[in-house]
Amino acid sequence: MGKIIIVLHNVHNVYKIIEIAKLCDIFNVDLFVISRAIGSAAQQGIPEASKLIFKSNKMLLVVNDLKEAIDLIKPFKVYLLSVKPHAQVSLNINNLLKELDQEDIMIVLPGTDLGFSKNELALGEPVFLKFLIDKDPGPIATAAIILYEIKKELKINIT
Repeated sequence: MGKIIIVLHNVHNVYKIIEIAKLCDIFNVDLFVISRAIGSAAQQGIPEASKLIFKSNKMLLVVNDLKEAIDLIKPFKVYLLSVKPHAQVSLNINNLLKELDQEDIMIVLPGTDLGFSKNELALGEPVFLKFLIDKDPGPIATAAIILYEIKKELKINIT
């Protein structure tokens, strides 16, 4: 079975890093990647996330940009969570699970309300959550929804 890799990209907020790290711990994510952390997110958020991830015996990787993360990890598939019109396809959890059965899957969440740049969107498959269509609940809620759906379908005990 492949690994689930959660990436928080272009983040300026300490709170977002810490909350995503908590979700990675709760849902037993194999690797949490922080890409392009800026300001207090880099100075305070990364050390806090590092402690949380260390305590759960999982891995944290901090990189300068999204391309660097993809080049280092070389996942089978990169999903970039976005909204319409940037993403034209909804995330299909069943397809993701089939891919995860064999290979590592990277799920990238935007750390800012601006989402991804055009160049970043070209690095993977831009997808949206079907029931949200053009609404963005933010990276924390999005990560929780996706990780819950994955664990539910895999029938893995979350606690």
